[in-house]
Amino acid sequence: MFFDTSEKAIQLLDLRKYKIELEIFNIINLIVVAFFIIIFLMQHVHAIVAIFTKKKKWDEAKIEHNFGVLICGRNEENVISKLIDSIFSSDYDKNKLHVFVCADNCTDNTAAVARKAGAIVYERFNNELVGKSYAMDFLIKKIMSNPSNNNIECFFVFDSDNLVSTNYFKEMNKVFDAGYEVSTSYRQSKNFDTNWISGCSSLTFFRECSIVHHSRQKLGLGTYVSGTGYFISRRIIESLNGWNFNTMTEDIEFSAWCAINNIKISYNENAIFYDEQPEKLKVANTQRLRWCKGTHQCCYKYHWALLKGIFRSKMKLTCFELLVHVTPFPLLSVIWMIIYLIGLGIFNLVGIININDFLQQFFNNCFSFFFGILVVSQIQALIATIKNNSNINASIFKKVLYIFLFPVYVSMYIYLSLKALFVKVKWKPIPHVSTNVVTLKEINKLDKTRCKSINTEIK
Repeated sequence: MFFDTSEKAIQLLDLRKYKIELEIFNIINLIVVAFFIIIFLMQHVHAIVAIFTKKKKWDEAKIEHNFGVLICGRNEENVISKLIDSIFSSDYDKNKLHVFVCADNCTDNTAAVARKAGAIVYERFNNELVGKSYAMDFLIKKIMSNPSNNNIECFFVFDSDNLVSTNYFKEMNKVFDAGYEVSTSYRQSKNFDTNWISGCSSLTFFRECSIVHHSRQKLGLGTYVSGTGYFISRRIIESLNGWNFNTMTEDIEFSAWCAINNIKISYNENAIFYDEQPEKLKVANTQRLRWCKGTHQCCYKYHWALLKGIFRSKMKLTCFELLVHVTPFPLLSVIWMIIYLIGLGIFNLVGIININDFLQQFFNNCFSFFFGILVVSQIQALIATIKNNSNINASIFKKVLYIFLFPVYVSMYIYLSLKALFVKVKWKPIPHVSTNVVTLKEINKLDKTRCKSINTEIK
């Protein structure tokens, strides 16, 4: 038998080889698409659980525990006293609330204002180690080195612009008394009504609380902490010997660490705190660019440990959820589409597929991806608005408008995630300049109304 060495036979052999490579390429694409479908289905599962389940009502605590409150702020003289006032105005025993402030690289009167409001203040000046995580580590070590603070059983973390509801600490005390060492709470917006930027930013956290945290709790999974409005037990703080999470998103880094170490993060939807949202796109994108950079850092640092946790940990599904959370899938999907475009182009050049099939496959993939983002984000914005309707102080027109604009706001993450790969991101303080925010007096009024209905709403 002789091999056919004619030019035509060689071309046929080459084409067969390319066809095998095309099949492999298509299989890889199917795996990628299947993985994205799983993620989309996860989003829908969370949404369905959020729609058809009610808030958890926690059992009354047996005792009132001693709490420390950690506040790290830089040039926050205009807002920090309001937070401290709201803490001491709560219906929790004042002798069991200890407020500690780190005035971090301040050039204003933050330290003096916080002391006058009743906080214990430590001033920090360090222009090399800049950011909340370093300030947290500094503050925690100062507190733990003082024997008079040995009675503090857990620590809350707040940002300077926050306010807490009257029953906040009583509600969170129920969670701590139930045995949880880490828990987050419900983030309410102080300025949803200002413009579409603050509205869509608020919707991001309404979605997080009412869909993600709520459904994970109902499904028996751990969730994550997000910047502010959460507590950590003293035992964990002591085991860490400070605060060792120094990525741009130290909160998500800590959450990943908890999942890997089988520490379930709980959630109390009845403990409400208020947070100011950015009102300018530039400020919002500065904040979100830092989050994207931090997510990349967490993915690089923890992806293998979380992947192992999916198979070895007691909290397998929580590890999977956190792996999905720290993986920049919008960015990866864009990168894959570029690879897919190049691959199809090569197969078109060698004659395996024609130009029409090439263009049709590429645009079908692009359409499916962007349509998926549009639909999922739109549905989640709608659910979040409906679930939080009574807590949103805005006209129906603005609520509907922000629902339609939410996919635009979310899609910017693709650009920001890509940008975060190539730029050096520095921690920058977010200015709190809004005048259209809810006040402590308004919060107290809302709390009275809420307390009247809370027993009939929750089962």
